[in-house]
Amino acid sequence: FSRTVSRLICCSRGWRTSFQLCDTFCSSAMTHQVFFLCAFLDLRLILTERPSRDISSSSLEINHVTEEGLVESIRLDDELQRVASTLPEGPTKSLLQSFKICASCNNWKRFGSPHDGGYLMCMDRLKKGHTTAALSLGVNDDDQWAADVQRGLSVPVHQFDCTVSEAPIGQCRECHFHRICLAGPNGEGAPLGKSSATLAEIVGMVSGGKQPDRRSLVMKMDISGAEWPVLAASHEGLDTFNQLVFEFHSLDREQKHPEYLMAMQNLASDGFQVLHIHGNNWGGVYSKDGYSIPSVLEVTLTSEDEPSPACQQQRRLDLDAANNRNNADLANAVLPP
Repeated sequence: FSRTVSRLICCSRGWRTSFQLCDTFCSSAMTHQVFFLCAFLDLRLILTERPSRDISSSSLEINHVTEEGLVESIRLDDELQRVASTLPEGPTKSLLQSFKICASCNNWKRFGSPHDGGYLMCMDRLKKGHTTAALSLGVNDDDQWAADVQRGLSVPVHQFDCTVSEAPIGQCRECHFHRICLAGPNGEGAPLGKSSATLAEIVGMVSGGKQPDRRSLVMKMDISGAEWPVLAASHEGLDTFNQLVFEFHSLDREQKHPEYLMAMQNLASDGFQVLHIHGNNWGGVYSKDGYSIPSVLEVTLTSEDEPSPACQQQRRLDLDAANNRNNADLANAVLPP
């Protein structure tokens, strides 16, 4: 009952952030005490805070919050974190912490599909002339991301996928298809019986055998789970990229968290920080001791920011969209402090 009250209160205010935090936390914690805390906090906000805008039927479609609302959202997040069960130190906790937002961006742009296959990138760091080429790893039979990046950045795009026999439909003029998959130095992540190459070898193909300038490339990687063993095995070649976009898979496989953590640590060791995360609603949600994260997660990382002294929880952006347009988008992740 109290969870329902909390949801109704949040929805009536159109305050999406509070709703997502309460709903995600309550559904994972499943305790009456937490249900009543969620309802109580939202009721107190209504009684003590002036509404930031008129209530209308379209209010739930508005993704931004007022400054006061953002402050309250952060405070509510802190409250929820304090009452959550303590997640033991170990690979799962460290992995979840590695997805907190530790860099900032002022100018976002969506490349690719309006729904599944579209990814957010930060244009603050993608100046024409500085980025010389883009890599798209994992294309299947469609790669709108590659076409958008080629037009938007005026750079050639090299597509790599050994699981398809020909270039994707709607191939752009400066898109170059290679029937090759990514693999680790000892074949980690490579499909059996298919052509594969390491990231360093792929970078060499793109640059004509020459060593590209440091931080001069961008890459999108969606390779159905093979990203984890490849990134855990080596970080060779990562220093040539200034921005990375991943679709990470199978975060609900807790037995694999040590490997996943090694992959994230290799990215961090090469200077990459998380800019943005968004859950793919074709997948579910992994929950552990009061914290949660989508099992399939889109992640944008940058190498061009100084480390933030205070990393943040996930914040939904206006350009975010449900991958499965027929279902509601997933609630924000709730990550350990």
